[in-house]
Amino acid sequence: MLLKDLYSLKYSEVNEALGMLECAKQEYYRRVAAPYEDKKIKENGDVY
Repeated sequence: MLLKDLYSLKYSEVNEALGMLECAKQEYYRRVAAPYEDKKIKENGDVY
């Protein structure tokens, strides 16, 4: 099922869908990207 099937084109529902996607993006960064970056900083040093 696609988001467009779950939400109508009312601004409030589009905004709700975008909020959900933003939260998913931030959670992915927190769980996947940030630990990877921390590992690479330990291996290669920080970038200034």
